[in-house]
Amino acid sequence: IIGVVPGSDPELSREYVLLGAHYDHVGYGRHGNAFGPIGQIHNGADDNGSGTATVLEVARIVGAMEPAPKRSVLFVLWDAEELGLLGSEHWIRAPTVPRDSIRLAVNVDMVGRLRDDTVFMHGVRTMQGLRWLLTGANLDSDLVLDYAWWHKRDSDHYPFYQARVPYVFFDTGKHDDYHRPSDDADRLNYRGMQRIGEIVLETVVTAAQQVSLSRFRNESITEASRSDDWLSRGRPSFPIRLGLGWYLRTDVSEPIRAR
Repeated sequence: IIGVVPGSDPELSREYVLLGAHYDHVGYGRHGNAFGPIGQIHNGADDNGSGTATVLEVARIVGAMEPAPKRSVLFVLWDAEELGLLGSEHWIRAPTVPRDSIRLAVNVDMVGRLRDDTVFMHGVRTMQGLRWLLTGANLDSDLVLDYAWWHKRDSDHYPFYQARVPYVFFDTGKHDDYHRPSDDADRLNYRGMQRIGEIVLETVVTAAQQVSLSRFRNESITEASRSDDWLSRGRPSFPIRLGLGWYLRTDVSEPIRAR
């Protein structure tokens, strides 16, 4: 399911920021794709009703913007993710817009169980300046963005990574209801979804408004995973005034928080 908000800039409107989420789940469950009980309806409220709702809400807001962002924004709801990323992989093979016109792909998958104010972020090293963009989008939030350096074939961002398209993947992590019938609407953290949705919106709009965006960083393919490095954990530092600032920490047990 694809919708587009055309960009307002005559030149940049030929480029796209893509926001997507998969809307399929596992039905009644079966051995190999669910943890049981098998034979009961798996509604998938977190996986991935939460991401689908986020995309729809961001699309509603961006669609009402006057003027529209400079770049065009492509909203996509993927099918058959649970069968092996079939929908997104098909689109990469047969895109509805030129594939190299996608400047950033944003994926939201399982954002309904915010805990400890922490959102896991993947793909931040695929584009120069992406982490700065994300921490800027988080300036007015109390969320901690936990940046992971690895790339996994576990959601619809991965075909874009393989095609060398910069991506970022928002996720609040797995839980005891993952791929079980108990992943239902009454267990979602709706206020947490709203807070994450605000950052997703800010990320999409900021990327769509920037005059220039870097291309894919090939170095991100070979860089080792360093998810335990405090530098990979995201909160904006205190505001910089009158030039550069450097904050040296000796206690790295907690993420940096804004001051």
